[in-house]
Amino acid sequence: MLEKLKVTQPLLASELELSIRGDNFSQSSLFCGDQYSSKMTAAIECAKALSCFKDKAVECDCKSCLTFDSFTMQNVVIISNRNYQTRIDAAIESFNTLRDDFSKKNLIEVVRILLLSYHSCLYIDKKKALFKAAYEVNDKLIEFVYHKSTYGIREAKSFSKSLSTLLKPLLDQDKKNLTNISVDSVRSLQNWVGQTKVVDKAQVIIIEGIEKSNDSVRNSLLKILEEPGEGVYFILLSEDPSRIMKTILSRVRRYYFPSIDIDKQQLILESFKIEDKNINTIEKYFLSSHGFKEAEFEVIIDQLVSSFYDESVGFSLEELWNFCEMFDKSDQCDYILKMLSNRIENAFICGHISATHSKQMMSFINEDSIKYKVFNISKKNFIENLYRKLLGVINE
Repeated sequence: MLEKLKVTQPLLASELELSIRGDNFSQSSLFCGDQYSSKMTAAIECAKALSCFKDKAVECDCKSCLTFDSFTMQNVVIISNRNYQTRIDAAIESFNTLRDDFSKKNLIEVVRILLLSYHSCLYIDKKKALFKAAYEVNDKLIEFVYHKSTYGIREAKSFSKSLSTLLKPLLDQDKKNLTNISVDSVRSLQNWVGQTKVVDKAQVIIIEGIEKSNDSVRNSLLKILEEPGEGVYFILLSEDPSRIMKTILSRVRRYYFPSIDIDKQQLILESFKIEDKNINTIEKYFLSSHGFKEAEFEVIIDQLVSSFYDESVGFSLEELWNFCEMFDKSDQCDYILKMLSNRIENAFICGHISATHSKQMMSFINEDSIKYKVFNISKKNFIENLYRKLLGVINE
């Protein structure tokens, strides 16, 4: 039980396993922690254990566990706002390179997690085209699963190209939405748990990024969290629980997921046979596979922050526009802002920026990044205004 989680979060795995074995697992749980801290892994493994028909053993061969092993379970729904593109790009690159059972299984798993966001219970007519695309992706995966012979280089790349083409409408849709959670989705879930019983299996709903939803969604969700039916489990995943309604927080059992130790991350990365020693975290692995040029941003962010305290370092209007253009074209804005925050923190540690200034600058980055997402402000305007605010802190 929870074997994957035991590798990255052993203490949490023990706690969750104890509650599941003791039939004490809460029907409404909140897994909170930074990105890449194994929250989704934990949620899916908990769902598998809760659905097991036998004794929740490591190598259980019951019908339910077999569906989880192939990620074809129908008693789990995932609603998520995660960046699937980076994960899928990494899985495709790994498969094209390794072409072994591990990389094949990893690719199937990553894509099927996306497809669980297109569970039949969430179908609404206005999303007909997207669900059709999801079914086509699923058909392609079935073909992939039953392909028993070893893939050659050309065959693997041909399959990957075909899969990427089929995935494009789903991934493009993810880029448009700050969150996939809607009032319609919550109502569909309410109908599903109220009318459906999946052969005596638990019904598990995993919702990621609830803090990014609007008040209507949160209020609708609150109603079904108050009295979940028998065998119905809600697992909420959040990177910022402070933004979740107190009424929702009062109805969930919280579990905090700390950042995964570097040595444990490297243990996971060893499975992907990565040769680049600079890729020492899971996040960097995903970003590099996606084609993110971290070094280019490091140069300009270093120059930007250095210009705040070193008069010999300039940051001209042309360089600002260049940074705005780079930020606008990137789909890794959160990571770029993290790089900016880390550089400001380092400047404080080195004594270049005062504690007061660094605290205020960090506050602006956090607050403005939330506003730009919530109010759909253009990325160019956001980053330009943020720079001028940071500069204003220093010039006070």
